[in-house]
Amino acid sequence: MRNTYQGYQNFKRSAERTRALVKENRVKLAELGRLEQQELSQETFWVAAIRNYKLALDNFKILLGLSTEANIVLDDHDLERLGIVHPTITMEGALEVTLATRLDLQNLRQQHEDSGRAIRLASSRLKPQVDLVASAGFDSKQESGARLPVPDINRYHWSAGLNLDPGLDRKAERNPYRSALIRQEQSARALAEAEDGAKLQVREDLRTLDQGKRSYENSELGVKLAARRVEEQDLLAELGRGRAQDQVDAQNDLTAAKNQRTQALVEHTVARLRFWEHLGILFIQENGQWLDSAKTTDLNKP
Repeated sequence: MRNTYQGYQNFKRSAERTRALVKENRVKLAELGRLEQQELSQETFWVAAIRNYKLALDNFKILLGLSTEANIVLDDHDLERLGIVHPTITMEGALEVTLATRLDLQNLRQQHEDSGRAIRLASSRLKPQVDLVASAGFDSKQESGARLPVPDINRYHWSAGLNLDPGLDRKAERNPYRSALIRQEQSARALAEAEDGAKLQVREDLRTLDQGKRSYENSELGVKLAARRVEEQDLLAELGRGRAQDQVDAQNDLTAAKNQRTQALVEHTVARLRFWEHLGILFIQENGQWLDSAKTTDLNKP
């Protein structure tokens, strides 16, 4: 919205300067008409930008759980503090961190380990079984009048033996064992699929970050080139040698370049946060701000 307003003001100044030159017969009236027409169009763009900004602000209030009637003013310093903080981690290092820190991958690994333990438990029930069986007992009370200093061994009886099951009939135990094998294969495929998906996300995030960094650098250069073109056209216009079409193109390119630079900055920041999230190292502090891993740690170090 602010970039559009600045462009609108620049067109107003250009139109006023051209009117003065037309009165001195230094510029054709057609050149003035072109600038006045673009001034009206730019005012329309500015009004539309205000509407879009207010709509986005109302949607933001709803996202926060506030009423659309709440008076909120965004702090421009947040945008000013943003910068291109490009991660220095290598692709190999990023993949290693991802596999080590992602909690969802750790859960899947634990599930796979649990399935392995379930197989070992189920397989133990398929083995031959030998049970030790023992029993002991004693007879009724001693007859009255018998006074033995020690227990009468003849009153006690016991037995012991072995029960052997060679495991020839294990149908009931075989089905749980097969189910455990199937679950282990399923958990292994789920883990492999999740790891491949995580690796794909990280690779794509790094490519997106590289592209975003390049886009910002190009947009920064585009703003400088467009600003220089506007200055040149202003100088030519003051000398009465400028063309309205060239002034319009230069100013429109400057506004578009500024918007593109801001968009590239925001997109790179969002891509960086998404990259930390996919690495499993996006941490939110108590004040609600994120802890920028690129500024606090060197992920390439062991």
